Amino acid sequence: MLALTTAALSFNVAVRPSIAVARTVSPLKMGLVDDVKNSVVPADTSETLRNVMGYQMTGWGVGATVCPALMMNTLFAANPTGATVWMMRAMGLGMLSLGAKTCGGSDADAATTGLIFYGAWYKVLTAAAVVSGTGKAAAATLGGYVTMIATWNLLCALSCARRSGGLFKRVTELDLGVVDSVLPKDTKVSTRNIVGANVAAWGLICWKFQDFFLGSRIVAGGATPLMTSVILPGIALANLLLAGKIFAGSDKDAATNGAVILGGYGVIGYLAAKAGVFAGTWMGWLPLVNFALAAYCVKELL
Repeated sequence: MLALTTAALSFNVAVRPSIAVARTVSPLKMGLVDDVKNSVVPADTSETLRNVMGYQMTGWGVGATVCPALMMNTLFAANPTGATVWMMRAMGLGMLSLGAKTCGGSDADAATTGLIFYGAWYKVLTAAAVVSGTGKAAAATLGGYVTMIATWNLLCALSCARRSGGLFKRVTELDLGVVDSVLPKDTKVSTRNIVGANVAAWGLICWKFQDFFLGSRIVAGGATPLMTSVILPGIALANLLLAGKIFAGSDKDAATNGAVILGGYGVIGYLAAKAGVFAGTWMGWLPLVNFALAAYCVKELL
């Protein structure tokens, strides 16, 4: 009897540590998956301004990431090929994360973000389409439904302006508000500042330094009107707005966004380089930098 009791106690002591480990590791893995999912998927479907504006960003992000050529052909009568397809996917990643951030914030923040986002897209789309008297695009970068979509973006921007104090008030305050929203809130070395600075840097490059992006270091394949007038401004807009939200958020949220955005940029850069459409001299190591930053973000989540 004493032997049986001793054996039973030994069995309990032996198995309990392994059970405890299983219970500890599984929630960590599931928590990481949930964090990444929440960084690109809106949290709820309630009828709020933040969801109305954020879900549209998410929808455009899905289209640009999953089926960029189909979306551009069907909606805008454009035919993106080669490097443009991969650049569209990069733009889509930014929109997915921005959409989730917008849905997860307040209606007041969504009104400001929506005014900038949809107002800027109205300008981008109308500048990329030259409409003739017959209603068809003539010598335009974009055609198809571009006029209808641009008008919808304008209505969204006006709605956001009305929800945040009126158009005149928002326009007169916009310059300082935009600048403040995309700057770090402090100078500490933190995950949110590291990730936010990288996301903002890509946005700034695509906005102000397009020749650098399209030149011999990264794309090295020649610029097209679709790249310079639509895709690069789209990447810049999504990234700069997203960077502002990352700077203002928590380190954990920044890590999830960094894992998605910078990891995605690593995959896009690697595959585009392998396909020969990103042929710049930096493409041998630039995806590795993005992978390393994404790995750092994952480590911060564990």
